[in-house]
Parts: sequence; structure tokens; C-alpha cells
Amino acid sequence: MPVRTDDIRPGIVRVRAAAGTLGSFAVAELGSAVDAALARRPWGIVADLRPLDAITPAGMAMLVRVAVAAGELDVGLSLVCADAVRSAVAQVDLTELFDLHHDVDAALAALRVVV
Repeated sequence: MPVRTDDIRPGIVRVRAAAGTLGSFAVAELGSAVDAALARRPWGIVADLRPLDAITPAGMAMLVRVAVAAGELDVGLSLVCADAVRSAVAQVDLTELFDLHHDVDAALAALRVVV
């Protein structure tokens, strides 16, 4: 399944990762989808990374890039991820850069959206 994007609330865009490892082609595809969402200047973006089972250094670099871009645009960015991605973020000591959640409702609540 490819990366998918939808509006889950007014001003909130969800970008859903494809299953597998976030590396090479998947990095470009997911990064492009988040960039396109950022270009729309939403109030928030929920990146649903739950289908990912691993993340490469290139994938981590892309996540850092989009987190910085979201911050510069004052767009809220929440990552919904499984333990594999959460662990990868912790291993490179970037937990303070990302708003990590186990499900979409928690991510929406963090963005102060009524669930």
C-alpha cells in the first residue's frame, strides 16, 4: 500500500506511511507527502507511522527535516508510531524533537483537537 493522505479534521492532515521499512524509496515517498501537506499550511499534521517495522538513518534524517520544517511554519506535527519507531527515535536521542503517540486519537488530543 502506498503512502496515503487525507483530512481527518478541518485543518488537520493525516499522512499514512506504507508498511515496511522507512528507507530509500519509502523515505522519498513519505517525505514528499509530508512536504505536500506542509505546503497546504494546515494547523496540524498527523504522520501515521504504525505500519512501519523499522526505520533507517535516511528515514530518521527525513523525519528530522520535516519536523524542523513544520516548526518553521508553525504547523503542529504528531507522529503515531509503534514501538520499533519509538525505539529508533530514542536510540538517536531525538525524543524531545517529536510528539510521539500510540494512536491517532492521542495525537489529535495533543494537537488540542476534540476527539
